[in-house]
Amino acid sequence: MHQEQRRAVIKKNLIILMNRCVSHVPIRTCVSCRSKKGKMELIRLVINKDNSVVIDNLKRQNGRGIYICNDAACMERFFKKRGLNV
Repeated sequence: MHQEQRRAVIKKNLIILMNRCVSHVPIRTCVSCRSKKGKMELIRLVINKDNSVVIDNLKRQNGRGIYICNDAACMERFFKKRGLNV
């Protein structure tokens, strides 16, 4: 019985460790439709030093950025609502 309890504890600890090894996926919110998605599923827009909006493909540029869905309707709604021309 003692050995069975040890095996149960080891199995429980192994399951906990395996769950910790699953990689973390950063979640971001689309500024247009407010849906939450993984960071890599969204497009990041950044205002550069020339005050122009650029797409940050690597999602690493300096400055404040916004995330928006990779969907034409979502982008159109955002730019129309904000009064931005692209």
